[in-house]
Amino acid sequence: MKSLGVRAGVADLILLHAGRIFALELKAEDGRPTATQMQFISDFDAAVGPNGGACIEHGLDRALCVLGTWGLLRGVGGLRVPP
Repeated sequence: MKSLGVRAGVADLILLHAGRIFALELKAEDGRPTATQMQFISDFDAAVGPNGGACIEHGLDRALCVLGTWGLLRGVGGLRVPP
């Protein structure tokens, strides 16, 4: 993908909703983000400011909670981030 001009470390999901933009990097429970992934999340967060957000989450349950918090899921009230 790098030959196509894609930046290394770009989040797995880039989501647009209601004029806001979000980036979500998905990791397995025992996965670790690379330095380039962490830099992308930091740069993205700084660029979008209050008009979106970015994070790295481990596991599907935590990722779904983040999507719910961002208002990107319908009909999933009561989602809570697992410990």
